[in-house]
Amino acid sequence: MAESESRMNTNQIERRGAENAERRKVSDLSPRLSPFSASLCLFAKSSAQFISVSICVKVDKTRINKGFLYALDGHCQWNCQFWADKNTIRHNSPQFAETRPLLVNESRPFCCMIQTMNMKAKYTLFRRNGVYYSQDSATGQQKSLRTREEAEAQKLINARNDAYRQPVLNLHLARAYLTASDPAFVERTWQTVMDQLQARGKDSSRERYQDVFKSSAFDPLRQKRLMETTADDFLALFKDGKVSIICFLKRLHNFALNLGWLAIPIVAPYLWPKYEPKDRRGIKLDEHQTVLAAEKNAEWKLFLELLWETGAAQSDAANFKAEDIDWPTRTISYFRQKTGSLAQFTISTALEKVLQQLPTTGALFPHLSQFAANDRASRFRRRCHKAGVSGVTLHCYRYAWAERAKRVGMPERFAQAALGHNSKAIHRAYAKKAVIIAPSLEDYEKKAAALPTALAA
Repeated sequence: MAESESRMNTNQIERRGAENAERRKVSDLSPRLSPFSASLCLFAKSSAQFISVSICVKVDKTRINKGFLYALDGHCQWNCQFWADKNTIRHNSPQFAETRPLLVNESRPFCCMIQTMNMKAKYTLFRRNGVYYSQDSATGQQKSLRTREEAEAQKLINARNDAYRQPVLNLHLARAYLTASDPAFVERTWQTVMDQLQARGKDSSRERYQDVFKSSAFDPLRQKRLMETTADDFLALFKDGKVSIICFLKRLHNFALNLGWLAIPIVAPYLWPKYEPKDRRGIKLDEHQTVLAAEKNAEWKLFLELLWETGAAQSDAANFKAEDIDWPTRTISYFRQKTGSLAQFTISTALEKVLQQLPTTGALFPHLSQFAANDRASRFRRRCHKAGVSGVTLHCYRYAWAERAKRVGMPERFAQAALGHNSKAIHRAYAKKAVIIAPSLEDYEKKAAALPTALAA
């Protein structure tokens, strides 16, 4: 009996010694744990039953002093073994796949042995004819490292893998932080920005945005997430895009930035292509008369004469109504469709002759008012081509009126009121090509000398 007890004590001491040795192995191994996948073999003791479990864990963080392992993403990798009453049962029970922290250096009677396994690298190393190469695991592209030294090649391949892993990690961290404040931030695409932008403004602005954003030039950007967009995506559009596309792309970019959907500008303001406007001029009198002589449609001829006398935009003039004319005061007043500003001017003798040939009620141009602005512009361009006149559009009549007013010395505030310009800068841009010939000083001196005589008389 005494010998049996002595033998049991000896077995217990040996078993405890083996457990302590395994525990020391784990403590020595813990500083070398990496934040990648690892294989964990856990032995737990509960009364007279022993359980052996092998699970796959993901070690996100290790604390060497207190011995904590966090975020165990566990599942049964091999068959669990359970011994009870000398009967062996093999199964894959989910109870052994629980996710819970393991106390590595805890004094409880268990030990665990962890073997690290590396994640699949972006670039792999191989040798061909004594020269080391790297291979992209995703695309299979191979590239020479230009070295025959294994140590040097290993350093190069590690550097490439680290360079690839860090941006990906930064992107995931950014997504985690931004999702907490705005859950839709990481999923928002440029199509969402387009939908929001074309839902604002007047009806004419909405229609213009809808037509522009239907262009195939925006297809590479349409379904791309905002946070994944780089300057290269915009530079590609700059290279192939027209002036109008780049203009609306800048509006789209600034709209997303002002809404807070972009953390920082994708393209700095000074890097956007500069807009160089086309050279615009007013239609000359001889050109206007040539187009009128070639025009056979009576309504169109009156429409062009009205543009010459009023300088109105073609969309405003086509939608003039008889109610806009105040014959007692001999004035025409209307609100511009583009800006909503009031334009008001006196009816001249030449304009009166044109108005007397138009309807006295309703629209002054019943047929032309049904056409879209682009259709009227296209028709005028064809008429100019047949008449041998080039370089002018319907909007050139507006430039011509501003230039004529400046040439004869009409006060700027009166010209602005007639054209409906709210800004002096805009009005001056229309009239900048007016050629003003100053009278001689002698003429002014003669007028000044005759002035006292006239006053005395």
